[in-house]
Formats: sequence, C-alpha cells, structure tokens
Amino acid sequence: MSNIETDIELYEFIEKSIFEPFKEQLSESKINKKILKHPVLQSYSLLLLKAMEIFRQEFQDYVSVITIFERIKSHGPESFVMGCSSDVYNEVLIARWEGWYDLFEIENLLNEMKMNCVIRTEKTLKILNKIIQDVQNMHFQKQLVNDVFLSNNNGTCFERLNVIYNEISEEVSKVNKTDIRKIDIKYVPSRFYSAGHLSKEDIEKRIIDIVKGFDKVTDPSKITPTSSFSTDLGLDSLDTVEVVMAIEEEFNIEISDKDADEIRTVGEAIAYISNHPDGLKGLKMSSGLSRRRVGNSNSSGFVETSSFCNQEKNLHSAFQGQKYHTIDKVGCKVVCDPLDIVEDQERSRQPCLTLMEEVLLLGLKDKQGYLPFWNDSISYILRGCIILELAFRGRIQMCHDSLRRRYPLSDCLIEVVNDKVTGEVLLDETLKMMKTSEKMTISSWVNLMSGETWNFMKIGYQLKQVRERLAKGLVDKGILRTEKRNFLLFDMTTHPVSNNMVKDDIRNRLMVMLTASTIILPNSAFFPETIPMKHLRVISLVCAAYAANVLENVFSSSDYEIRERAFNRVDEFFRDFSQWPFTIKYSGNIGCMNSSLANVVAEEIRGGKDKELQLEIVAAVLQSMFSSIFILKNNIYSIYAL
Repeated sequence: MSNIETDIELYEFIEKSIFEPFKEQLSESKINKKILKHPVLQSYSLLLLKAMEIFRQEFQDYVSVITIFERIKSHGPESFVMGCSSDVYNEVLIARWEGWYDLFEIENLLNEMKMNCVIRTEKTLKILNKIIQDVQNMHFQKQLVNDVFLSNNNGTCFERLNVIYNEISEEVSKVNKTDIRKIDIKYVPSRFYSAGHLSKEDIEKRIIDIVKGFDKVTDPSKITPTSSFSTDLGLDSLDTVEVVMAIEEEFNIEISDKDADEIRTVGEAIAYISNHPDGLKGLKMSSGLSRRRVGNSNSSGFVETSSFCNQEKNLHSAFQGQKYHTIDKVGCKVVCDPLDIVEDQERSRQPCLTLMEEVLLLGLKDKQGYLPFWNDSISYILRGCIILELAFRGRIQMCHDSLRRRYPLSDCLIEVVNDKVTGEVLLDETLKMMKTSEKMTISSWVNLMSGETWNFMKIGYQLKQVRERLAKGLVDKGILRTEKRNFLLFDMTTHPVSNNMVKDDIRNRLMVMLTASTIILPNSAFFPETIPMKHLRVISLVCAAYAANVLENVFSSSDYEIRERAFNRVDEFFRDFSQWPFTIKYSGNIGCMNSSLANVVAEEIRGGKDKELQLEIVAAVLQSMFSSIFILKNNIYSIYAL
C-alpha cells in the first residue's frame, strides 16, 4: 500500500484486496459455523488502519478516511467488531479534526466509542487533549467559529469535551494503576512553568520561535533581540498585538495594555518577561487585550467557558426583554438587543456562509486577497446566487399560475412569500426590493441587480459593490482580513484569507461531490448536518462556481483525469438540474453519479406544492447560468474567428 502513487488507486486496492476477501471469508465462516483462521481476518483492522494512515498522511485525503470508516460499519456487526478498533477510531478522530475541525462529530465519535464498548486508550486521551489545546489557541486567535461555545440544555460543545476528557482520564488511570505520570508531560493541557524559573536564553529562544510563526516574517534568520516588530520584521500594529498575546499564552502571564504598548522589539519582550515572574499571574485583565483573550484557565488547564456564555446557559429564553447581558462571573454587563441573543431556530439551521460568499471565497487569491481582473462573469453569477439563497431559505417562489409551464423557466414570475429578515444585508435588501416592486421574471431581476438595463426608472434596482460588501461581511465573520496593496499609481483595498479552514472546508465539499465514488458530504461547524436540502445546495454551488470561472481553483493541483471527470459531472448537473421537473425525480439516476446520491436528492426535494415552486426557481437560475456560459463561449469563439 505504501508504494501506491494515488489515493484513487489505494481506494481500489482496499476494495479488492481487503473488503472482498473479508466478505468471502465471512460467508465461508457462516457456512462452516466457525471463524476461519486466515491472515486477512486476523489483520483486517491493521490493514484498514494502515490504509487510513496513508490516506491522511501521504495524500491528506480525509474524505477517504471517513469513507473507509463508514464502509467498515456498513458490512455488518462482524466487520464492525473486527475492524473498528481503538486505533481505527483514533485515526478517524485525527482526520475529523485535521480535515474539518468538526468538534461536534468528534464528540459523537467519543460517545460512540463508549456506547459500543470500544476502549478509549491513552492515545485517545492525548488526541483529545491536543484538540482542546488547539481549540483554545484557535479561538484565542479568532480562527474558530463560536458555535462550539454556544450553549444548549447540555452546556456547550467545548464543555462536554472537557467532561469527556475527564472521563477518559479516569478510564486510563484505572488501566494504568500508577498515579505518577499517567500522561506524558508534553500532553498536559496547561504549561505550569513560569518566566521567573527560566534563563534569559530560554526566554529569548521561545520568543523568537513565536515571532517565526508569523507569515509576514519572510527571513526568520534575521530575528535578533534588537529586531523591531514593525520596521525590521514588517509586522503591523495588529500583528504586534497578536505577538504580545502569544507571549502571554506561552509564559502563562498577563500583560496590561499599557505595558503591551511599550513592547515594540524582541529585546523589550525578553526584558519584560525576565523582570516579571510568577507575580503577574494575579494581575487583573484590563480592557483592550482582554476582549481578544480567551477565558482564564483553571487548575486543570481547561478554559472556563463562563466568559463566552452566560452562567445560566440559557440563551433562548432567560434574557428576553432585558437590556443587558451578564457575560462573566465578575458581573460585567454589555448593552445588547434581545433579538441578538434569542437565536431563531430557522436561522440556526442555515450554513455559516451564503452561496454568494462561498463563490467569492473560491475566487479570491489566498495571499493577494483580490479576484482576477479578467473575471467579468462573477458579478452576474453573484446576483443569481442571491436569488438561489432566497429560494433555499423559503423567502421567494414561482407565482402559482397553471399557465406558467408554457413559458421558459427564466420567463416565469417570482413572488415573495416570506419577508422575514435573514440577517444577511444583501439578501434583506433584495427581499425588500422584490416585496415593494411589481412581480418580475428571474432573468429581469438578475439583469436589474447587475445594472444591465436601459430603463432609467429602474436604475435604482442595481446592487452596487456586491463583491466589496461580501468581502467586508467575510471580514466581520473572521474569514478575511483587510489590507492596502499598492498597484503602481494607486492603492487598492484587498482582503486576503485569514482563516483557511473555511475555504478548505468548501474545497473538500466540492471535491467529494465531483470526484468521490461514494458521496458522503462532510459535516462541520461551517456546514452542519441540519441544513435543509444540503446536497442540492452543494450542487447549486458547483454550478455557480463553474459559471463564475472559479471552480478551476479547486482542482488546480489535481491530475488531468480527475479534473476531466469532475467537469463531466458538472455538465451532468447542469443538464439534469436546469430543468423542471428534475431528471432525478422520475428516473432515479443522474448520469455519471451513483444512485445513492440520486435517492438522497430525491428525498430532499420531496415536499408540498410550495416546495416545488421554490425548486423551480433553483432550476431557473441554473438554466440562466448555463445560458450565460454558452453566450460567453460563443463570444470567445467569435473573437478568435476575427
């Protein structure tokens, strides 16, 4: 298996050389009423574990790791008992975290191990401890969606993981009868050393290692105690704040805002740490940095989540009608709108990002932070995605007219059926325009929002600066950051990606939909399992990304055969979903796709008349996108002919 060059070949090898022999021997053992003693049976879990490790370490193919795990369980109880060992579960835990940072699924896996009597070993404890530390660091750096800190009847997800950690610690301690050093010291959740017990050389080395971790530091070899964060290392004021915060975490101390403003060089940071030993632990957190800092660690090293959510842990009913909200044990209060606390159930079932934001994020260059200048089709597609998003959220639908089937989908009128605000500025603005104006067709709305009209009376329908507004929304969500970039004679505002987890999650979702033989969409905090019509939503995202010429970015490092197979599947999507009724509704088959996805999509679109009217809008928008691709190709061919 180690000599296989691609993950597809490895998956085919597993199917033929591990799963098939296992099923044959299992059937023979049932006939003979005994388990045959054969190398494949004896090494079943070890071979699968090796395959999962290769997928994860060599190919970074986390989807295949999860797929193998699900295949093991799908072959019956014998396969589960013999294949799903503790090591296999540990490998799945690592894949879930490295691939999607999915704390909710990790919690489910740990509970599943307990329910099925799979031993949670010391390695499980170390993995969970590493995850908890990463969550603290990522939330500390605002790189993690706050869903894991939202409370429900059972507390927050992060609190529940801490409880599970304590349970596993007790289980491991019972197995290891010794009380001393049950866990390797490097896996202890908190650092218990302090600055006063370290030499100046150790402090200097650790601070330099912290500074080396910043992307803007191009040459780490030039970092010296005299290096200035801004002039020598090229860090801005926000980066300097992050350096100070990282130093606080590294040395387990707290630096006041006044002292933090005076730390401008590596040497000043070293001198500060050397002159402030353990006594700094008792300092009270002041305003400024305290708003960016995670909760204080308790004696066991875990974060006290009371600084993230209310002590009563009831965000839905306890604070309705109040003008302030208690956020910590000290009794600090902030002014708030009760509607911001009372989370609507419908809104909680929606993804963290809209279709427009996902398309824009796929088109942005990660480090440069801007779209290619020659991409002139994305503006039109973004307006179509707005209509798609409103349809998926049940805000608009086709006008219920028995004669509408005589006309093309793009020429049918649409109407607003629910004018409740969505919380997304562009969606609410579009919804308000549709509510207050006469009923128009989908193609008319897309053209008006794009500004492509000769009617000066309707020029106000144009949505201006859509890309910039979407980018600023992503900045507010902590996914992008804002920078100024100089282009010869003028400065331009750019938005580089600051949270690659979200973009990787979108890429993985599209890769699964377009290349995987068994399509199992990965769930994450950004794309929860509770999303309605999630497979149809991903199919719409695929078509929109292709029409906007940003889908190529997902397969930039893929082989030619994989890209061809993916784009062939995109053509199938356009053919089957740009008409109503969908081809899938009656045939149960979608071209090159497997029947399991066809059945899932058929189940998603099953509903009443109102749901069909919403799905007609989806088909109409995809048809409009496909037409725009066709027109663009004809224009290109005409230019080449001239």
